[in-house]
Amino acid sequence: AQEVFQNGDSLKGFLDFMGQCKPQRTDNLFLLYAQSPEIRQVKTFEKWKEEGKVVKTGSKGYNFIVGQEYEKDGVIQQGYSIQKAYDISQIRTKQPEEAEPKPMDQLMEALLTDSEVRIQIADNLPEGIQAQYIPKQRTVYVQNGMEENTTFHAVNRELACAALDQHDGNYVRKKVNAQAYCAAYVIGKRYGVEVSGFQFGKIAEMQANGQKDPQELRGFLNDVRQAAYTIRNHMERNFGEQEQTLSLIHI
Repeated sequence: AQEVFQNGDSLKGFLDFMGQCKPQRTDNLFLLYAQSPEIRQVKTFEKWKEEGKVVKTGSKGYNFIVGQEYEKDGVIQQGYSIQKAYDISQIRTKQPEEAEPKPMDQLMEALLTDSEVRIQIADNLPEGIQAQYIPKQRTVYVQNGMEENTTFHAVNRELACAALDQHDGNYVRKKVNAQAYCAAYVIGKRYGVEVSGFQFGKIAEMQANGQKDPQELRGFLNDVRQAAYTIRNHMERNFGEQEQTLSLIHI
C-alpha cells in the first residue's frame, strides 16, 4: 500500500491493474500486483480444472489468498490460506482478445439503466460543477450540455460517491472525493474511455506519498475498489441484458 502511493504514476499503475484484473478482494489485488502487473484473471488449479481447463506445463503459480471455513470448538469460523493461483495466460485455452471499446451510447445506457441512484440533467448547477450527488435526495444532478466523455466520467465520480454513502447521516463529500475520482478513472480505463485528463500526483501527496499508516492507505484503496466494482457490476449486468435483447432480435 505504501509503495502504491509513492507518487502519481505508482498510484495510476495500481488503478490500471484494478481496472484490467477480474474483480478481487483488496488484499489479493495488492498481492497479485506485487507479483505481476500483467495478471488479468487468476484461479486456483482446482477451479480451472472444474472448468475443464489445463494449466500449461511448467507454469509457476502466484501466491493467492483463499477464504475458507473451518470448525473450532464446534463453531464454524471464517479463515484463509495462501495457495497458488494461475493466470488465464498460463492456461491451455484460447486467450481472450482485447475487447473493442463499446460506443459511448451503449456505455451510458448500461450506466444509467435501472440505477439505484436517480440521475437527472440540471441547468442550474454552480459554475464549474460538472455533476453533484445529493445524499438526502439520492440523486446525481448532471450539468446539461457537456461533452460525452466528460459526462461519463462525471456521472461515474458521483455514483462512486453514492456507493460510499453509508446512509447513516455521516456522509461528508470531502472524505470520499479522492476515492470517487480514482474509481471514476478505474471505470473509464476498464471500458476504453479516454482518461488522459486524470492526474494522481495530488492524491498521492494527500496520502503523504505512502508515509501514512498502511491500514489507512489500504482503507482508501478498498473504498476505491468497492465503488468501482459497484458501478462495474451494475454495467456488466446491463450489458448482459443488452446482449440477450440483441440475440432475441436476431432470432
